[in-house]
Amino acid sequence: MEVGRSPRRTPTLARVLTGGAVTVTTLTGPGLALRVSAVFLGAAAVSRRGDLKCDGAVTFADVDPFVAALSGETAYLAQSPHCHWLNADCNCDGAVTFADIDPFVACPSGHCPCP
Repeated sequence: MEVGRSPRRTPTLARVLTGGAVTVTTLTGPGLALRVSAVFLGAAAVSRRGDLKCDGAVTFADVDPFVAALSGETAYLAQSPHCHWLNADCNCDGAVTFADIDPFVACPSGHCPCP
């Protein structure tokens, strides 16, 4: 992060570029110029309970990755490195356990018990 001084300006978002894997944002304001650069992997941006393939949909194709998630975070991330292991936390208790199985089964029909 680079921070510098900027003459009296109203805070404005100068630019947001999203192209492929990089997002660059520059924000300036009174006495502040802030530039943030971050790697953005499109698949990782998807965060939806039950969506273990991170394709934006909860379908029966998520079953095998869900089973891998039950085996642990390391096993799941070896199979789906650009996705979120906690998407398998379908009962919203902050952990991926066998208690997530019944709530996960409800997700493809649109009745996932937590957001």
